[in-house]
Amino acid sequence: MTVAAINTEGLKKNFGERAAVKHLTLQVLQGEVFGFLGPNGAGKTTSIKMLLGLVRPTSGSATLLGAPIGDRPTLGRVGFLPEHFRFQEWLTAREVVSVAPDLPLNQLINSYFLHYGYKGFPVAQAGRVLGMVSVFNVKGLPEDQQKTKTVAQVMEPLNDDLLISPQVSLTEALSKMGQTEAGRLVVMQGGKMVGLISKTGLLRYLEMKRILEG
Repeated sequence: MTVAAINTEGLKKNFGERAAVKHLTLQVLQGEVFGFLGPNGAGKTTSIKMLLGLVRPTSGSATLLGAPIGDRPTLGRVGFLPEHFRFQEWLTAREVVSVAPDLPLNQLINSYFLHYGYKGFPVAQAGRVLGMVSVFNVKGLPEDQQKTKTVAQVMEPLNDDLLISPQVSLTEALSKMGQTEAGRLVVMQGGKMVGLISKTGLLRYLEMKRILEG
């Protein structure tokens, strides 16, 4: 029996007294192309965020690839390009895909670069961002050094070239990435990491926006 890619039953989300999503029940089979259409304010984005565990449902239930919504291993198999590059206030640095400074480089390569397909990751410890580590920091290292060296020994410490404000426009963000050759930037506000933005994600978003605006 084929497991549904998406299955929801009576999914509902209220923001105060306003119902953003009312009893959403649907099933999308694996391999199906499904158009989720509706006017602004219909609850499309809220529904998707509930499926990804970014917004908690008021009531109802749902599964994503057969797993309960918010299941972390399952989320590693899903791609999502948000309109705004911010994390939810209740997310911690541990819940964002980050790496520890004492992680051996061979584990960084196999469990992060090759597993997730990103060229760089924030380095965090005890909820504090220390810097960024990219594939270019480990490129060409002999295998014996990959086993003995850790992320802390090759990472780039946090500096202005790696940081960006959430108020900065997308074109300014792209320009900064081009000038600094950074593949990803940490979005900081008030000394706290509130998001992570990548060049690939930005380009995809801008291309999609260009197509839609015709």
